[in-house]
Amino acid sequence: MRRLLALLVLLAGCRRAPARADVLLWHTFDPDEAAVLERALAGGSPRVALRAVPFSRGQNVLRAALERGGDECPDVARVDAAWIPAFARRELIVEAPAGFLPGAVEPAAAALAEYGGKRYGAAQTFGCLALLSRTAGAGPRTLDELAARMQAGGPRDVRADGFWFLPWLFAQGGDAFEPASGRIGVAGAPAQAALTRLAELARGPREDDPIAALAAGRLALAIDGPWVLGRLAGTEVHVAPFPAGPDGPAAPVVGQIWVVGRCSKDPARAFRLIETLVSPRVAGMMARQAFAPPALVEARAAAPPVVQEFMAACPPRGLPRHEMSALLFDDLTPAVAAVLGGEATPAEALADVERAWRRRLAALERP
Repeated sequence: MRRLLALLVLLAGCRRAPARADVLLWHTFDPDEAAVLERALAGGSPRVALRAVPFSRGQNVLRAALERGGDECPDVARVDAAWIPAFARRELIVEAPAGFLPGAVEPAAAALAEYGGKRYGAAQTFGCLALLSRTAGAGPRTLDELAARMQAGGPRDVRADGFWFLPWLFAQGGDAFEPASGRIGVAGAPAQAALTRLAELARGPREDDPIAALAAGRLALAIDGPWVLGRLAGTEVHVAPFPAGPDGPAAPVVGQIWVVGRCSKDPARAFRLIETLVSPRVAGMMARQAFAPPALVEARAAAPPVVQEFMAACPPRGLPRHEMSALLFDDLTPAVAAVLGGEATPAEALADVERAWRRRLAALERP
């Protein structure tokens, strides 16, 4: 009898033991987004274990895990498009096989998973900075119109952030850097003019939380990306493109990419999972419940109207496909903050950025 009871206890324990996952997926989703992904993958095959990584530390944490390999190797990882050059150069991620993901990709997201003539994984979502308002209609078409609208009354959405500065820079006719030639234009006259304009706007009233202010009706116009739409759920919001510059669209497209780790024990299975992750079913759930613009054209119809407005506002202009793109804001954001805070002139701050970028580029070129 005691043997029978021991066997029953053992069997019960076996039934309670969680099934071992087939694929380990590392991601940078927030908790709400991760919950949507869990629901989308529940009960499916392969069995997937999710591991969250804070986005702010994602590149370094994922790089260490990919280099380390072993049981904790990310079979599939969600990475920022700007991280791909560094991961690809170090052979930490796997090139997608021929015939992978035959569906058409949105033009704005088409190049995000590519580097060096190779394709790594598939874009999960994409976005750019655009103009958000509570009223429908065409947005400002020039920087002068945008500045006039922001100065018309009430608080302004001006942020001491290098990424938020880039559309102003490009719309002014400036550029950041050109990998092929090594040219750095961040300290040129257009860049100084753009930062001067931004500093003038910063002298007016500003909101500490522009998105909350927009939802409450205290702010007429905010500049942000689709990643804030969850905070605006239930609020009627309309999206317009950031004004273009003389060279075309000004707001660079960024995105999140599903990739397969070189250390994966079964890359073929990992790539099959990515095809599921970007499928209309899963991408549609992420679009409806997490407001993530889907990268696959076939999934566009599943996105809510405000998400589709964002997709239309993000034309195909990306950051250079170079390791440097992931490092731009380490120097540019403090420089913008110094100017908006009155601690430096645009010429001084941007000259410091140019010197720092030259040092970084030189370091990246060393073997």
